[in-house]
Amino acid sequence: MTYLLGPNGSGKSNFVDALHLVRDALTGSLDHALSERGGLNEVRRRSGGHPTHFGIRLEFQLPENGQRGFYAFRVGAVRGGDYEVQSERCVLGDKSGAGPSFHLTRGKVTETSEESFPADSPASRRFRCTQGGAEARS
Repeated sequence: MTYLLGPNGSGKSNFVDALHLVRDALTGSLDHALSERGGLNEVRRRSGGHPTHFGIRLEFQLPENGQRGFYAFRVGAVRGGDYEVQSERCVLGDKSGAGPSFHLTRGKVTETSEESFPADSPASRRFRCTQGGAEARS
């Protein structure tokens, strides 16, 4: 059992929703995950200072073999009330990034450990690390 304690208005619900946002983005799409929360402007409204950009980084440990890694993305507002995924990175393995990994900047692969990786991925596409390497997921 896990408890999340804090005074009213300290961000407990926003913290839990950030985890749900990542889950929804990875199982569907970031666009759908943001739409379910009222769009980017509503997500920004929930944050102190109403930032135009936000990022999330989750560190994980695989239950199968104990291997550690992280998944992170940064989203930014663009003109017209839209948004873009500015960067997205997943690393499986030690902190040096020696394991399977990928890094996208504005939807373009800028770094990957894999020989085959989608060359031009739309910024809204979500990716995930798997034990065998970086695998694309729509």
